[in-house]
Amino acid sequence: MPARRQLRKKSLAGRKTLLPNRVFIMPPGKYMTISRDKFDLKTTPGPRGLPTIITGFLGSISEAYGSRAVAVILSGMDKDGSAALSAFKAAGGVTFAQSNPAFASMPHHAVATGHIDFVLPPAEIAHALLNLPRRVKPTTPVHEGPVVEVRHKAAGLSH
Repeated sequence: MPARRQLRKKSLAGRKTLLPNRVFIMPPGKYMTISRDKFDLKTTPGPRGLPTIITGFLGSISEAYGSRAVAVILSGMDKDGSAALSAFKAAGGVTFAQSNPAFASMPHHAVATGHIDFVLPPAEIAHALLNLPRRVKPTTPVHEGPVVEVRHKAAGLSH
C-alpha cells in the first residue's frame, strides 16, 4: 500500500457495500454495524447513559473479520469502544490506541482493558497500519475485507 493514497469521502445512507480507498462518514444519530461486507445503519434510540456506538461497530467488525480485523481508538470522550476489545482480541484482531490525545478518555479506557496491542501517536499508527499486512497472519480462514476508515460526523473524530 503506498504511503500516500487518495481517499474518497462518502456519506453513508442505508446499507452500503464496503469499498477500498474510501472514508465513510457515519451520519449523526445512527448506529452502525458491518455484516457481509456491508454497512448497516440504524437510528439510535436516543441518549441513555454512556454512548455505545463504537462498541457495537467494533463488535460487528470482530465478528465479520476475526483475525483480519484492526481497531484504532483515537482521541475521544467516555469509554465507548472499550467493551468490545475483549471479543476483538479473542477473535485475533489487532488493536491500537492513540498516545497523548487531546481528549484522552476513550484511548485511556481502551488501554485500561489490557486489550490494546500498540499505544502510538497517530503518525506512527498510520505507519504501523501500512506495515501490518506483512506482520499479521490470519489464524483461521476469514474473508479478507477492504481497508476503510470510518468517521463519526457529529464528533468529527476517527474511530
